[in-house]
Formats: sequence, structure tokens, C-alpha cells
Amino acid sequence: MKTDRGSKLFPLLFAFVMLLFCGILVFAYYESRLANPVMLDESGHVQGDSR
Repeated sequence: MKTDRGSKLFPLLFAFVMLLFCGILVFAYYESRLANPVMLDESGHVQGDSR
């Protein structure tokens, strides 16, 4: 049974795309943890501030 070149290339391409996607997810998670955003209410004051 002969296999063509495309059937050998597909698993490698699929693995590369999956690794790239997982890397982007990890990077986005890491950067979002470092951002530490401040949540504001409707009037522009910091939430949880008792003033």
C-alpha cells in the first residue's frame, strides 16, 4: 500500500497548528495574569473602594 505525500504531511501540519494554538492560549493567560486590571463601577470609581 502506497501513501501519498499529503497523508504524511497532514499529521505534522495538524500537530504544528495545535502547538501554536496552545502556545497562544498560554501566552494570553500569562499576560492577562500580569495585567491586574482595576475594575470600575458605572461612575468611574474603583469597585470595592469604601469612599
